[in-house]
Amino acid sequence: MKELKEFRKQLKRNLWNIGLLIVSLLMVFLMIKHGILEVDSTLTTSDHFNFLTINSILAGFLFTGLGIMISGLSKEKVLRLESAGYLDKYYFAIYTAIFLNILSIVAAIMIIYNEKYNTIDFILYMEQISLLLSIIFFIKSMNNLRKIINKIRKSN
Repeated sequence: MKELKEFRKQLKRNLWNIGLLIVSLLMVFLMIKHGILEVDSTLTTSDHFNFLTINSILAGFLFTGLGIMISGLSKEKVLRLESAGYLDKYYFAIYTAIFLNILSIVAAIMIIYNEKYNTIDFILYMEQISLLLSIIFFIKSMNNLRKIINKIRKSN
């Protein structure tokens, strides 16, 4: 019973993030359905290495942002926000972006080391769509981080 209550609380705190994810996924699928967004199966191995590099850089920035948020917990104002659960939605955005980066990295590695995956649309979609969605959550995470940094600066 307690777990269900905690789950509902987490769900409520992350409604905007979940909504953003659902809307982003719907937009991507509608764009695919209407031919606006098509998987590019003509990409070279070099292109997949570029996807791998981009994802790695974004994930690195996200982990750095996570570190900044955690170090901000030493400030009383931020610690109060954390204990009230206010920062959960910020963590969720970072975790979502990192998960999407890892998904795209796995797909890129699969394609790089086994060329037959370059002909499987699902793997190509996974690589390219998860990169696109991770960029959306990267931008959201950086905006969230900016808000936290402003709160830290105001508390000094």
